[in-house]
Amino acid sequence: MREGPGGGKVKKKLIILGLVAGLVLYLDQMAKALAVIHLKDRPPIVVMEGNFDLVYVENTGAAFGLFSGARKELRFPFFHIVSALAIIAIIYLFMTLKENQLLLTVSLSTILGGALGNFTDRVRLGYVVDFLDFFWKDLHWPAFNVADTAITIGVGLLILDMIISREEDSSQGEGE
Repeated sequence: MREGPGGGKVKKKLIILGLVAGLVLYLDQMAKALAVIHLKDRPPIVVMEGNFDLVYVENTGAAFGLFSGARKELRFPFFHIVSALAIIAIIYLFMTLKENQLLLTVSLSTILGGALGNFTDRVRLGYVVDFLDFFWKDLHWPAFNVADTAITIGVGLLILDMIISREEDSSQGEGE
């Protein structure tokens, strides 16, 4: 391992965390800035007729607009506290990982980047900017953003790691 400031070893997983979470946060905030510039107070931009539009939504709720109708006095502190606790929990889990747990490292880094992106919006704006709007006929998915996408991908990687780990555990158990 490379020596870091103060002579301590710079761990590979911390480099991955910084790169992945930092990239997700950067891409999310840039995409949201572009959404504000090009979509706010304008009609949706049709990308795929009948399936995908770019829109501007100020999401005051949780994921997919849940609880957006709750009173601001309750919603505001609740989402800040829950978001901060989630970020702390992700960092705690991350610190317990072994250096060889690459898929979990990438998974938690991706989730953390997404959580930081939406948390940044909540702190700065009091809401989360969403702009990706998918639908098909009468089926409509709530608008979402790059941070939500990263969180979803990170959770998918987490599930994949659980499946792989379970298969490795069973194949090791058979050889004994």
